[in-house]
Amino acid sequence: MTLARAALGIALAALLAACGGRSLETRRPEPRPATPLLVVVVIDQLGASTFERHLDTLEPRGILRRAYEEGLAYRIRFEHASTITAPGHAAVFTGEPPRGSGIGNNAYFDRERGRYRRIFDDGTRPIEGLPQISASPDVLAAPTLADRLDAATRGEARIVALSVKDRGAIPSGGRSPDALLFYEAAIGRFTSSFAHPPELLEGLPLEVTEDRLAVWEPLDPDLYAARLGPDDADGEMAEHGMGVAFPHDPRATAAPYRAYPFTPAATDHLVELALALAERLELGEDAVPDLLSISISSTDYVGHQHGPMSWEYLDHLRRADRAITRLVEGLGGLDRVTVAITSDHGVAPMPPSGSARRIEPRTLAMAFESLLLTAFGEG
Repeated sequence: MTLARAALGIALAALLAACGGRSLETRRPEPRPATPLLVVVVIDQLGASTFERHLDTLEPRGILRRAYEEGLAYRIRFEHASTITAPGHAAVFTGEPPRGSGIGNNAYFDRERGRYRRIFDDGTRPIEGLPQISASPDVLAAPTLADRLDAATRGEARIVALSVKDRGAIPSGGRSPDALLFYEAAIGRFTSSFAHPPELLEGLPLEVTEDRLAVWEPLDPDLYAARLGPDDADGEMAEHGMGVAFPHDPRATAAPYRAYPFTPAATDHLVELALALAERLELGEDAVPDLLSISISSTDYVGHQHGPMSWEYLDHLRRADRAITRLVEGLGGLDRVTVAITSDHGVAPMPPSGSARRIEPRTLAMAFESLLLTAFGEG
C-alpha cells in the first residue's frame, strides 16, 4: 500500500479553483488511512467565489459541505489565462499549465480544412457513432494522473473517466483507461473513442431515453427568490429554446438531445453510469489503487446561459451535490473512497449585473485607436 499512501493519501480534499474570487481557507483535518479507490470530481465552472456564495444552501451532510468543513481545502489559482474547460481539465490532471500540457483552448483552427476542430480531434481516434470527429489523448503533451497511476501499478490499476464533454473525459482518463465515456448530442447517447469489451458496456444506460428528458422544476423556488431575486433576471439566455425561467422542458425544444446537457438529469446519468462501471470493474476491491474521474459539465452549460447567481445554477449545484453524495455512498462511503473535488475554471457574473463596470466593445476599440494614433500617427 505504499503507492496508495503516496498517491492517494489525501483524507478528503476539496480542491476548488479560486478563479477570480477570494481564496479558500486551507483546512487540515486529521490524516485518515489510504483507500483503494480515488474519486476525482470536477465541477465545471465552479469558482471559489461562486462556491462560497452558495455554500450555506447545500445540505449539511452532503459531500460538498463535508469536503469543505471536514476535509482539506487548498487555495488554488490557475497560472493560465485561458480558463476554460479543456485547458482547465488538462491542468487538473497533468499539473501543467497550457505551455506544458499542450492544451490552450477548447478548439483549434485547421488551416488545411479551413474550419475549427475540437482540441482533442487529431483524426486518430474516431468517436464511435460519430467517426468524422476524433478524441485522442495523444494531443496532451504531458502525462496525466491516470497515466502515472497506470505506470506505477504496471497496468493493474483500473481507470474510469466519465463526462458529458469529450474535453472533460480525455484528460481525466489518460491514454489507457479501462472505461472512458462522454456524451454526443448528435447521436443522443454516451459513446467513446476507445474500444471497450462488449460485455463491459452491455446493458448500460448509454442512451438518452424519453424519461431522461423530463421537465426540470426548481427544488426550492422560495429560497431562490429570497437569495437571488427573480428567476428571469436580465442577461439570461434561452439556448435551444429552453426558456430563461423555470420550468425547462427539453422535449419542447427543437433539439431535445442538445438541450439535455443543460439539465440536472445529465449529471444523474453520469453518476448512474459511474456506479454501474465501478461494480463491473470491481473498483477498489483489491490493494491496487483505482481511479474514477467524473466531470460534471451541466453547471458550465447552465452558467453560460443563466449566470452563476441564477436559479438554474444554484438548483443544479444543489442537485449535483446530491448526485455526488449518492456516488460516494454507492461506492461504500468515505471509509472506502478518497474524494477530491475541484473545478476547471470559474465564471464572472452575467454582464447586466456588472453595472458601471460594463465596457462596450466599441468604446474600448475607439480608446485603443486614439492611443495608437497618438503614438504612431496616421497610417
